[in-house]
Amino acid sequence: MEATCYSVELVKGAYGLGIYFAAASDASHAIVDIRVPFYRLPSGAVGPGEASAAILAGDLLLAVNDIDVSALRFPQIVEQLRQVPRGPVTLVFQRQPYKKSEENREENQEETHKEPQEEKERPKGWAVFQRLGASAATSDATAMQSLEGKLREMEESLAKEQKCRFLAERKNVLYRNELLRVSQENAALRDQLAQLKLTQKRRDSFVTDSLHLSI
Repeated sequence: MEATCYSVELVKGAYGLGIYFAAASDASHAIVDIRVPFYRLPSGAVGPGEASAAILAGDLLLAVNDIDVSALRFPQIVEQLRQVPRGPVTLVFQRQPYKKSEENREENQEETHKEPQEEKERPKGWAVFQRLGASAATSDATAMQSLEGKLREMEESLAKEQKCRFLAERKNVLYRNELLRVSQENAALRDQLAQLKLTQKRRDSFVTDSLHLSI
């Protein structure tokens, strides 16, 4: 029975692909960990890899998003997987001839029922790494939410300040226009008063002169 290749499309989330990779016997390839192939999300839900129901323990990773990793060493493959951004990810695997899909599926189902025992057998390093990864992702999400909240508050404060400044400038313009109008009216009234005084003075002078002539 020949080795078969297959591709599977997953969606990488905040907690990765949900797959544990291990170095092959030659340390030049990455295979799905035979002992613990998958890890679960902090919520307890299965990760993308296990949810696909296509990936089995021992499958050899050949490509990541059309990038051939079969010639890379295990640390380089791990780094390549880390650099994959969140979103759709296409992985290409090779299944060894001695792997039987049905037997592995049954084993995976049995392992699911024996989850408490798996937790005890799971390497401590992987458990610590998973907890640290989940904690870091949670901290990043909390910090991002806090920054977004502060940004919204700053934008609202800036909008209020701009509105207040606009109203203040508008009031200032109205005040200057009103002051100019009052000044112009005052000047006009002063001119009218001066004209009235001059007219009254001329009238008084005329009356006085007329009285002198009459006398």
